[in-house]
Amino acid sequence: MTEIAYKGGMQTTITSTAAFSNYLFIGFDGALAGTEGEAARGISLEASTATGQSRTIGTVGEFPIYTGSDVATSNIAVGSPVTTDATGKAILANADTDYVLGRALNASTAADELIVICLNAEGRIASS
Repeated sequence: MTEIAYKGGMQTTITSTAAFSNYLFIGFDGALAGTEGEAARGISLEASTATGQSRTIGTVGEFPIYTGSDVATSNIAVGSPVTTDATGKAILANADTDYVLGRALNASTAADELIVICLNAEGRIASS
């Protein structure tokens, strides 16, 4: 796994309800955020191999996350709004329909790249 420098921020501990890897969006139910564009509680900072494990997630601040397969066609630029795909990975958000979970601090043009985002759930932001 590639490591990437990041500042961190606010963190909390959750009880996992499913197995998941590091650096993915985690839903409010303790499992991967599994619906594209949905709200998420944070980013996994520790992998979970089974249900019932106590795991740390980042909730607000600068954290790494893997990019999803949509990034190959919809590149993420620095400052772009990001949301989750159906596998907990970061993709470019449609600010009119998706829940914006943060802003990219690194650009990405391919799937499964590790980038840093400023995690700060903005909600749905209608374009002007």
